[in-house]
Parts: sequence; C-alpha cells; structure tokens
Amino acid sequence: MFVFYTSNERLFKHTVSAALSGTCLPRTFLSQADDASQGGKKPRVSPENLEAVRARFLEMFVFKAPKQDKSDLESGCPFVREDFILAMTDRAIETLEKYRPSDFHSAHLPAYVVSALVKNVDFFERVMCNGADNEESTAIDECPQNHRLRIQRLREKYNVNIGC
Repeated sequence: MFVFYTSNERLFKHTVSAALSGTCLPRTFLSQADDASQGGKKPRVSPENLEAVRARFLEMFVFKAPKQDKSDLESGCPFVREDFILAMTDRAIETLEKYRPSDFHSAHLPAYVVSALVKNVDFFERVMCNGADNEESTAIDECPQNHRLRIQRLREKYNVNIGC
C-alpha cells in the first residue's frame, strides 16, 4: 500500500542551507507537531507517540514555491503515482548513494526506498531510458545512468534482501 500524504504543517524540523535559501545564513523551519507535545497543563500528544508517528513518515519540505508554467496547470492532466516515481527515482538513488546506513534514524527508511526502487526499475527504465521506443533492445542496454546497477549496489550497501 502506498500513501502520499500532504500537509501544510511540518512533522519534522528542516534546515535549508544558506546557498539554497538565498540568504547569508541557513534557515530553520521548526516542526509544528512539537507544539502539540509541549505547553499547556496537559500536552495533546505525548513525545513518545509523536516519535512513533515520525518513524512512519518521510517528509519532503518545499520551502519555496517552484517556478511553474501556467500552461502546465491548464493542461488538466492529473498527477498520478507514476509521475511521482519518474520524478523521484534519480533523486532517491543519488540521496542513498550520498549517505551511509548509519546516517539514517532507522535501517527501515533506506530499505523502504531501495525496495521501491527495485520494484519500479523496469517501469522507470522503459519510460526514461528509451526502452519503450526500441523493440530490439531492452531498457537495461539503453540506460546511460546504469540505474539497475546503481540500485543493485544500494541493495548491497544497505543490506536489503528482497526478491526481484
């Protein structure tokens, strides 16, 4: 089961580097969920329960509105799960290649991402690596970024044993 959750409130604390924020100093955006576990006579959410919820979510924080062509919005095409997979695969691979297993709060977080990459690599390569355009060759032969090999290395790096 896949859940794509959006919210106007931050579950985690996010720090944006000075280079990305366009200022001389990094910007910190505090978690709005912490407000629910602090203050008042009786907190609405215990810190233990808040951590349990945080352990079940990956949060992407958009701190600045992206530049969007108005014509894109007028096309009327819905954003679907496949669009998300195509847009995030390279970024997910690059992120996992950059960090070590010890950099994650739990071994389950990178394992979840690696298993999703394994599950969707055929679809991704068919669409993004011109595998669908040429019936004689497979996406594996045509992928210049070697996604399949990189994902295999991630499986080994993060010790993810799944059948595929």
